[in-house]
Formats: sequence, structure tokens, C-alpha cells
Amino acid sequence: MTMKTIIRKSLLAAMFMTGCASQGGDWPHGGGGGGGGGGEEEPEPVVEGSYALESSLNLPDGYLADSAPYFDDFLGMTDDPDDPATWLLDRVEDRLGWFEAAALATAREALGLDAIVNQLILDNSPELVAELVQLGGDMAELSRGLEVSSRLTVREAAGGQLVADHEVVGLAFAIDGQVAPVEGIALPAAARGLMVELDPEQHVLRIDRHSFALEQGALLRYGLEEVALPRVAPGAASVTGWLAGEIDCAGIGAAVEDVVEVGSPSDYEDACVAVIDRAVDEVIGGAFELRAQLALGGRADLADDDGDGAYDLMSGTWQGSMTLAGAASALPMPISRFEGVRE
Repeated sequence: MTMKTIIRKSLLAAMFMTGCASQGGDWPHGGGGGGGGGGEEEPEPVVEGSYALESSLNLPDGYLADSAPYFDDFLGMTDDPDDPATWLLDRVEDRLGWFEAAALATAREALGLDAIVNQLILDNSPELVAELVQLGGDMAELSRGLEVSSRLTVREAAGGQLVADHEVVGLAFAIDGQVAPVEGIALPAAARGLMVELDPEQHVLRIDRHSFALEQGALLRYGLEEVALPRVAPGAASVTGWLAGEIDCAGIGAAVEDVVEVGSPSDYEDACVAVIDRAVDEVIGGAFELRAQLALGGRADLADDDGDGAYDLMSGTWQGSMTLAGAASALPMPISRFEGVRE
């Protein structure tokens, strides 16, 4: 029985009882009072309309393991007693000619050059190790989630079937309880004509699974340069530029040549600069090139908060998966929450 049929029957019953009351107790023959009554059945709230959603998406654990094995921490620069000097000199040695590299290796082993260079770095930038650790921790946090602002528009299609369009209108990162909007990165195309199902008795809306394409690599680069880096180095334009300022390559070149007595200070300075230029690429790996497909299906509890006959609020969860470009299989995503309000 449809809602319209129920309402019609209720109206007819009310009209019938009104006739009884007007004619008296022996109606239809006339007579005195009597009466009864029946009230209209309250219609279910309307779900059709547009809702502004805020979703906190949890991305799969370990999805960067293949493309950026060192991305979750920068501790490769800080896990030895004489780091970051040891990390730096290992790579400087690889970039030198055979003779200079052999002389450098000998000086490191025999003369404790790593400790000398490390003290030089820390004299120039006492907080560098702590800042590298914080940068790595922040990036690990940023890579695990994404804040998504979107619009869900529910409508009735031909045949009375409910469908919906879901459009992403904004992306952001959350870190330490703060939200940092993402700017300048293309948003994914809207998902249109999704099947949705309303359970009016339970006041539940089910949203069919649908997909969004994300420029995940561009998002990670934005997170590193525009969100994480300013927390440790306000005003720095890039990680490589910041490291170049923190690690005095000219001073290191002069110190190394003074100990090794082979080559020129510029040989070691140039190798130091080249290592720093490559540092981000080495740590990040292929993460900046990542493209991903998110597949989401949702369930939301609905509420008519103001009693106007239309659902105003929704609170629900997304379940889904993330597929990286070129990957053989999708990675399951942890359950994510979302909240919505009628626009």
C-alpha cells in the first residue's frame, strides 16, 4: 500500500466520522450527538534534496610501502649516532670520483670524520634532528587520511527510483586537530546516478558504491610542502631548499677537504648539494606520481531535526577500497565517518 493510498483512506475515514457526528447517534436517520474521530497519519519525511557532507576518510595501512618505502618516516636521516652526517656522507661518497671517495672513506674510518661533520651541522642548525623527526611524523599522519567536503543530491528518477549525485567540492588535511584546506589541485569528477535506498521505518539511507579518482601524489606533495614543512620551517619554499639552508654544504666541503687533504672544497660542496637535491626524491620515492581510485559505499542514519517534513541531518559511515594506478588489487579502507546537513 503506497503512502498516498494510506493518506486517502485516512481522509475518507475522517470525513465519514464527521458525517456521523453531524447527524447524531442514529445516523443516517438523524438524531442527537455522538461522534468519534480519526487523525491523519503523519507522512514520512522527504529525503529528496541536497546535503552538504563532511567526511574523514581513513586510507589503507601501508599503501605507500611499494612506491615510497621511506615515506612514512625520515628517520633514515636520524637513526645513527652521527646522523644526519653519516646519512649525508654515505651519499656524498657515492657521488665522488674513485680517488676522492677512497680518501673520504679512509678519513671517515680512521679520523672519525662523521662526528666532525655532524658537529658542524648541529652547530649550524641545533634543532635539525628534531625537525626531521617531526617532519617525518607529520607526513606519516597526513598520508593516512583525507578530509573531504562533498554534496550529495538525492532525487527521484523515472519509475520512482531514488538516485543520487555525489560531487566532491573540497579536500583538506587534518593534523593535530587542525584542518588545512588543499588548494590548486584538481578535484575528482562527480559520481552521478547512484542507486540509493531509503528505509523509512528505520530512517536509514543506503548509498550504492561509487568511485572517485584522486591525484594522490599531488596531494602528498601539497601536504609535505604546504602543511608539514611550514610547521618545522616557516617560510621555506621547499624541503630541498630548507635542507640546503640547514646543512652548510660550503662549510662541510671545507671541513672535509681539510681532513682528507684530497681534492678541493668545491668537490665536496658540490656533492653535498647534489645529495640534498636528491634527498626528497630518495625519501619520497614514487609517491608524488601516485594516482588512486577510491570506491565508497555508505549508510546514513537520517533525522528530521526541525519537524518540517524533510530530513535535515545524516550521520553515517563509508566502507570501501583504494586502488593505486598499476596495482593488481584494491586495498581495503578502514571504516570512515561522515556527517551531513540539508542545504
